[in-house]
Amino acid sequence: MTRIILVDDEPLVRQALPIMLRAAGYEVLPFADGGTALEFLQGEQVRMQFPNPDVVLLDLHMAPVGGLDVIQALAARRPGILPHIIVLSGFHPAAVATWLTGYPIAGALRKPLRAGSPVLFEAIETARRGAKILGSGGGR
Repeated sequence: MTRIILVDDEPLVRQALPIMLRAAGYEVLPFADGGTALEFLQGEQVRMQFPNPDVVLLDLHMAPVGGLDVIQALAARRPGILPHIIVLSGFHPAAVATWLTGYPIAGALRKPLRAGSPVLFEAIETARRGAKILGSGGGR
């Protein structure tokens, strides 16, 4: 079963996405902020409670610890063994991917994500295989 960590400060996203993902057969662990998720991902808890997460769905704009902070900390601490990171943002995915060139991300999706849209599931499966998400949209 594919394990997904969802990090988003929007309560509606943390409620709706896990329902959609679990219905599709994914195991999901949501976090409300980058700091809590980072603490979990860097600690022993991840090995015991949620071993080997496959994908991280990561909101880019959060406070006080944003998505870029999480990406940088994971890359510095766990080089080569990162889960596949899909960035979620209200900005166009191509702009986000360009801005994050050189960072270890699989790609970006634009929020809001439409319920029932296959874009999210296709992105997860693409990232899980270790491939880049090209031309992905998702929202508007």
